[in-house]
Amino acid sequence: MIFSRIYFMMVTILLEVHSIVDHREKTAFFSKTYTKTVCENEVVELKCAEGMIEVIDAYFGRISAKKCYDGPSADEFDCPSPEGSTHKVQIECNYKRACSIPANIYFFTSGCEMNVSKYLDVTWTCVEGPPYFNRYACEHKELEINCKKKFIKIYEAFYGRTDVFKCNEKANVTVDTNTCLSKVAKTTFEVVKRCEDRHHCKLKVENDVIDSCCDDPCPGIPKFLDVNYFCLSSDEL
Repeated sequence: MIFSRIYFMMVTILLEVHSIVDHREKTAFFSKTYTKTVCENEVVELKCAEGMIEVIDAYFGRISAKKCYDGPSADEFDCPSPEGSTHKVQIECNYKRACSIPANIYFFTSGCEMNVSKYLDVTWTCVEGPPYFNRYACEHKELEINCKKKFIKIYEAFYGRTDVFKCNEKANVTVDTNTCLSKVAKTTFEVVKRCEDRHHCKLKVENDVIDSCCDDPCPGIPKFLDVNYFCLSSDEL
């Protein structure tokens, strides 16, 4: 009896210590900030190995003689970033695990002279983010996402098969044929095009709709579309 109580106390202490260490590691990870710089007409890629992107600042223009320097005179270094640059990047990247932003005047516009070489600075952190929702629909069916008065923000989308139980009514999927995926980035992009920033959307789950650029990831195997998404208010966008 005494041994059992001592054992229980030791296990409890170990779990508490592990919880504290895990919390400290998570806090340290989510308190980091990251900054990337790319020159004009390049593409910056933001990623979070854990959590989701939260953009802190974005600057497109020129205030430094050292970054992406190819010869503008000193009086051309003060070239302000267009108003709303940070907000534009936030709309594209917040609450995603990865995103790409083009550093060009078509995305940002510019307050610089055309002959002044510009660059894009983006600073972001990785946050745990709000809870997301999940919906899936089988191949040849329709997937519906409804955020009512809030706005849809797509986190990630999968098309193919990762689960032996979903969409397997005829029991013709075994463990051996249980994993096949189209490119996650491509599938997410297709769903974003059709649903992002809307209150409501419907998607027909077919190869030519979801994976229009690519071959069927697993011919003859019943597939499904699985979408993780947020419902955000206008203040959260």
